[in-house]
Amino acid sequence: MKPIKSYSEYLKEAHPAEYKAPKGSIRDKKLKKAQELLKGSEADKKKAYKLRDEMEAGEREKTNESQVNEAKKKKKTLSKATEAKIRKVAKKKGYTFGSLKAEYIKGLGAFYSSGSRPGMTAHQWAMARVNKATPSKPWANVKKSKAKK
Repeated sequence: MKPIKSYSEYLKEAHPAEYKAPKGSIRDKKLKKAQELLKGSEADKKKAYKLRDEMEAGEREKTNESQVNEAKKKKKTLSKATEAKIRKVAKKKGYTFGSLKAEYIKGLGAFYSSGSRPGMTAHQWAMARVNKATPSKPWANVKKSKAKK
């Protein structure tokens, strides 16, 4: 187990071992500037905190972008079993497969963006959205099928 350093020891350290930014990078320069500002007056400390907040916001944005990209990759391909379930619901209710598939994908996105009930998976949430979708629902964009029953 690593010994815990005091704050003053941490500030004296030029480049901590757990520090991930390469030496000389923009992030490295900003962090060094923040360290210098922290040693100054209260106004300088506020500037340092603001600088760190901006840097952290940028890192969170990168993480969020990667999660969104991962979700986009997943939604392009649905399993054959899932597509079969959506086709079955579409045929039963008389809606187009494409519109219900779009609702399924929206359900996956809704699960990840706004949460759900405890114990539900993203696919359960998406399938529930498909089962509940009707043209009269303001959140649903489903179309009636032209095929005769």
